[in-house]
Amino acid sequence: MKRRSVLSRMGAAGQNFFFTRMICNLSRNFQPPEYSDIKRQHSSMANRFDVKERAKDILEEALDREAVNVLANISREMQQIFRDNPEPSMPEAVSIVTDYFVKNGKSEQFISNWISTAGEHGRSRGLLEADQPKAMLSDLGVFRFMNFLKEKGLSDDQVNIVLRGAVQQATEHKEC
Repeated sequence: MKRRSVLSRMGAAGQNFFFTRMICNLSRNFQPPEYSDIKRQHSSMANRFDVKERAKDILEEALDREAVNVLANISREMQQIFRDNPEPSMPEAVSIVTDYFVKNGKSEQFISNWISTAGEHGRSRGLLEADQPKAMLSDLGVFRFMNFLKEKGLSDDQVNIVLRGAVQQATEHKEC
């Protein structure tokens, strides 16, 4: 039996891209690292184990205001893609992904491999055929975030915590 995608189960939150809330909250509440250190020392024990809070702490420590703005811009761009393409076909998703990578100087081989891998990933998750284009666009957003965070020097563990925190934030359905 095929499963519904995370995007379908999350409804509008998925289509508005799950990073939006975290990045919006971070950019709105951005504090210089020295203030964050003081604030963190007074945090409750419960917050130390909250993935969302850990993710926010990592981003506050690792990123300056300009980097937070770049992440917010990625989030806005992904939101716009989902608004413009609420039910994309696979050719539309492939075109969007291809256009993004071509604009960023990626080779045809890279693009072909990325699209193929994204398609295999969607199928391996047991997604319905109709949900695979949305999943591919979501994967593009995740790729963009991960790539940017790695460029900023975050470790794989830190990037994974940030991604888990974003998913936790989105599934709580909090508005930004």
